Amino acid sequence: MNKESTSAELLVTKFAQLVGNLTNESERLEADQVAIFCQKIYGIERFDLGELTSWLSPDQKLELSHLIQDQDISDDAVYERIFEFYEKAEEKKKMGARKIIESGCKRFVRRMLGSEIATKLEEHRWNGNFTAQMLSAELALYTAEIKDKKNRIKAEKSIPICNRIYLGYKGDCFCNGHSSICGPFTHECMNCADNTFGVQCEKCLDGFEGSALVGETGCTPIGRSNEFAECLCNKHSSQCNEDGECISCLHNTTGNQCENCAEGFYGDATQGTAEDCIPCPCPNGGDCFINGDALVECRTCPNGTYGSTCELQFQPETTTRITEIVI
Repeated sequence: MNKESTSAELLVTKFAQLVGNLTNESERLEADQVAIFCQKIYGIERFDLGELTSWLSPDQKLELSHLIQDQDISDDAVYERIFEFYEKAEEKKKMGARKIIESGCKRFVRRMLGSEIATKLEEHRWNGNFTAQMLSAELALYTAEIKDKKNRIKAEKSIPICNRIYLGYKGDCFCNGHSSICGPFTHECMNCADNTFGVQCEKCLDGFEGSALVGETGCTPIGRSNEFAECLCNKHSSQCNEDGECISCLHNTTGNQCENCAEGFYGDATQGTAEDCIPCPCPNGGDCFINGDALVECRTCPNGTYGSTCELQFQPETTTRITEIVI
């Protein structure tokens, strides 16, 4: 028997029967060790889809069986119910469930995709440069390449659970601002704009340089990004003119280096965040400044008001009328 002519399940079962016929305990132990070695070397590994849900209680399994039999219930709804069971489980049971699922998913990848891909995926899983969305897309792409239709369908049914709990992917579509649409199965960002590409539109296209992670102007034609080396804009713009003066300052900033808050806003524009300059607390969008007491003060107040932020009103003068009473 070999891997091409016989299923892994049959090989494992047949070998177990042969080991069971051995009468000598030491020989049985030695045979078990040989079995482990052979499974690893020849990629003979059993995987049962039911392993991923073996941690569920009998009542939970019964509920799921009813959902599966209901033609009006989608597969996604069934998986969501499994995730609800997992999230609501007590901590001890959840830890046990996670171990079962992680172990099952690793076997699934090895059995369906091979040891080389399993090792690669596990390395990427522990590499801080790969997000959960990237890992999920990688697993989906490998699964789509399975030639045997029956095995491919079996693998596709395992992916949702492995994505959510083994890889930590919860279905969000993050494309670094270059797209808002992801593929339903691969979870790759689609139609990446701004000269970007990648699972999350995280790379610049050939012929462009810079960083796709900093917004729509992050990837520029090679050579252009270095035309103005002294383009210092406190992270409020990425464009300068020939004199190094910043163009189109964002985040309510102004100045040659976007170093000041625009009129009607206050703060420290040199901190380099989108929240550096916030609206002045003045009526009608009035301008303000930081006074000597380190408090925000409006430059002018509308008629009839006063105070550091024009929060007080003048009281109208009152006169006392004296009426002479003649007796």
